[in-house]
Amino acid sequence: MNGPLPQASDALFEQLDKNGDSALSQNEIKKGLAAVKEATGLVQSAKQIFRGADADGDRSVDAVEFYAYMAENMEATTETEEVQPEQKASQSL
Repeated sequence: MNGPLPQASDALFEQLDKNGDSALSQNEIKKGLAAVKEATGLVQSAKQIFRGADADGDRSVDAVEFYAYMAENMEATTETEEVQPEQKASQSL
């Protein structure tokens, strides 16, 4: 994967995958939640992240699922941040 998001997601995934099984458990996400919030700006609970990322429902989050979830939610976070300054400007008029 290329670009800053995949590289950041790859590093974050490796940091969270404490047992090295190439899959994240809800507990691993919970233990690394501060790192997730710092790296991504997401303000979701570990349970929300886990449920959202576990696309195939196998009770673990592999790298592909993690990258897809991060890309989707980072994009949503960025869009929200971009809209807020415009909303503030229009509210002050």
